[in-house]
Amino acid sequence: MRIAVFGHDAADTMLARRIGMMERLGHEVTAFTMRRDEAKDRGWKNIDLGQTYDAKLFHRAWAVRGAIKRCKQHARLQGTDLFWARNLDMLTVAIAARRDARSHAPVIYETLDIHRMLTNKGAPYEMLRKIERRLMRNVSMIVTSSPAYEREYFDRVHPGHPDVALIENKLPLEGLPPRPATPLRDGPLRLGWVGVLRCARSFAMLQEIAKAFEGRIEVILHGVHAADQLPDFEEAVSRTPHMTAYGRYTSPIDLPKVYGDIDIVWSGDYFQSRGGPVAIGNSSWALANRLYEGGYYGVPAIVPQGTEMARWIERVGTGRVIPEPVEETLPPLLEELMAGGIAPLRQNVADTPSTVFVDDGSELEALLSRLESQ
Repeated sequence: MRIAVFGHDAADTMLARRIGMMERLGHEVTAFTMRRDEAKDRGWKNIDLGQTYDAKLFHRAWAVRGAIKRCKQHARLQGTDLFWARNLDMLTVAIAARRDARSHAPVIYETLDIHRMLTNKGAPYEMLRKIERRLMRNVSMIVTSSPAYEREYFDRVHPGHPDVALIENKLPLEGLPPRPATPLRDGPLRLGWVGVLRCARSFAMLQEIAKAFEGRIEVILHGVHAADQLPDFEEAVSRTPHMTAYGRYTSPIDLPKVYGDIDIVWSGDYFQSRGGPVAIGNSSWALANRLYEGGYYGVPAIVPQGTEMARWIERVGTGRVIPEPVEETLPPLLEELMAGGIAPLRQNVADTPSTVFVDDGSELEALLSRLESQ
């Protein structure tokens, strides 16, 4: 198939994974992408739609208008068999591009999370949902990364929506090193927090853990923090004993080192709930990358009860689920792990088949074959 992929950020890791898998399955892909960095070679056929900036939504709305103009009459859109759009703004661009190309090819709406603006209350947010509902009339299928997005958002907000296909955010098979042995290490338990660090409640709790256990637990942070959510991050880390932040890492190249550095990973998130008592919205619905990354590299996860991650962990057995309030339930779990509970838990992870954590392309291949046969 000739596939046109529309992406909101050319540097997005998941966009690169999706395009790479499409190409490995034998399809011809041209990407039409906005970017948040400088224009450069992306490693695939890419049409630059201009620069946008994180959290500047009015500028992004203007950029969508410009992107539609750039796509209009573009030669690469002629004869396209499939329009694949990542996120709502790029769905707008993809549908306009299909119209301008006078095409009747199917449109896929891929949403790997639900932006908080789509779940907020109030007239502006209801208008945004109405726009999404109107655009979805042109959509043949929705692709999500978690079953909760269909159950908790699309079924409730957009009843009668197009069919939904699930493709989890697993690790790409291409270039993946063999799963490592995961021997227990001597010394303190190393509790990790990995990824985009933006949850103020998690950060405060991990600081207290690092202090309270007085060296029996080391808290290890890998990833870039969100400055608007954790404005005093560097200072807070520097004054917290037994807490170390290593900053940015590159996925998937650095993952063996990142997860080889920790014994267990904290996978709670309250960003969407603004530090409230329970995870809501995307914080409750998402299946975080660290479930798959940690699982492949032998590191179990700790997740809050009542979330989609908790349902996933209870099904596959690669971690522990703790009830709220996690500030009270996490310390006794850590004591249990240090008293010998970590060994069988890590063994469960090591014994779990790699297919639980790795994307071999079969789900995407089945979806594309289904569309191709229609």
